Amino acid sequence: MSFLWALGGFIIVLTPVVLIHELGHFWAARLSNIKVEEFGFGLPPRMMKLGERNGTIFSLNWIPLGGFVRPAGEDDPKVPGGLSGASKRARFFVLSAGAGANFIAAILIFWIALMLGQPAIAVGAVDPASPAEAAGLQAGDDILRVNGVPVDNTNVLVATFQRSAGEPVRLLIGRGDDRLEIDVTPRAPGEYDSAREGPIGISVTLSTSGARVSQGPLEAGRGSLRFMADETPPGDDARVAILDAPNMWRGAWVHQGHSVVKALQMVSNRPDLDAQRDILPDAKSGLVVFQFLKDGRRVVKRNPTTGAVEALSPDFLAK
Repeated sequence: MSFLWALGGFIIVLTPVVLIHELGHFWAARLSNIKVEEFGFGLPPRMMKLGERNGTIFSLNWIPLGGFVRPAGEDDPKVPGGLSGASKRARFFVLSAGAGANFIAAILIFWIALMLGQPAIAVGAVDPASPAEAAGLQAGDDILRVNGVPVDNTNVLVATFQRSAGEPVRLLIGRGDDRLEIDVTPRAPGEYDSAREGPIGISVTLSTSGARVSQGPLEAGRGSLRFMADETPPGDDARVAILDAPNMWRGAWVHQGHSVVKALQMVSNRPDLDAQRDILPDAKSGLVVFQFLKDGRRVVKRNPTTGAVEALSPDFLAK
């Protein structure tokens, strides 16, 4: 039974991806005046002919995996109006249009999803004598934005609170039909028991009020492009501590993932850095910790108690 579920899921996911890909080839061929003999839903053998339009047969096939496009003259340049006899520019356009259609479809899907939004993050409980209680936060409040950034996941809150210890953070709160702006100042590590509570003293849950965190068309468009570029939005930035010289630290705010690698490559001239091997996100300190083995020794160390970056070999940046 599990195999059938897996097979069904595979078909459901693969079919629209392949159909969009083949539609890209199909429309590019039409725009390039290249004749398309058949557009098939599924793979042969053919089950039935659905119809014919402008010289193209539309068919339904027995193997339910995506579809296919059969242009005229695919391997014969002598066929009038065929693919092989078309110009190099037209052939390149048709052949690349499949991947292009998938790329555009992904952008549109992310764009629509960001505009529709997702359930908001809400305050589950407020700890007594906490910054949240002092600021007036209440259980059930929907947290819509933090410092102007949409709160579409808890990482946005955690990252902002960790890097803003001792500094006011502005929250846009939904409370019933009201929208309130509340300033709260997160506590620094050591000012609270991290095993029991967080920097501002709240627990979070999903909203039960029906509130959603959505974005406008332009904001959603930028977010969609960030997804495609594999960039982390500003709310998920992480702090990177780099030693400029002995006993002197410099903090830089950069994106997680490959953007961190690029940032460190620029200051260290190390193009061989690997995100999976060399970057360790540290939830306890809010830092991203770099660990490298050079000549058999670690050039980055973490304090085992606080989790903070403790030392970075000063000669590393010169390599």
